[in-house]
Amino acid sequence: MLKLIGIDFDETLAETEKYFREAEQKFFTLMDQSGVSPEQSALIRDNFFEMQKNNIRITGFGAALHLKTFLDVALKYAPERVNAGLMGGINRIVEELRDHPVEMFDDVRDFMDRVARLNIPLAVITKGEIHHQREKIRALELFLDK
Repeated sequence: MLKLIGIDFDETLAETEKYFREAEQKFFTLMDQSGVSPEQSALIRDNFFEMQKNNIRITGFGAALHLKTFLDVALKYAPERVNAGLMGGINRIVEELRDHPVEMFDDVRDFMDRVARLNIPLAVITKGEIHHQREKIRALELFLDK
């Protein structure tokens, strides 16, 4: 008999990946608009995901990961372009990412209702930031006992 059901939130219950990809594209555009050379732009794009992979162990996945990676990439590959305007642009991108709409996939509510009727505890398992994940669950008006 099942004692617990574990389920991932992002890309299982709700659409989120597209917002992370959009934020990354906005960051690349911001860096290009800051006046980086074509060579710097290529380095930024080529090394972004490797730096992100290294940072995930520190921050988990989510807006904090993107903030740290945006800052690390800018400081490493275009330090002469880092100024208040660039920092403000990065901050706006991350705020938009953190505040993106939460879009539940079709049939999730029905699935959650069916699981609730089974009286089996359901745990959301995530590598994201806990407070951000709780906010997304609340936005969908799903369960949140703890």
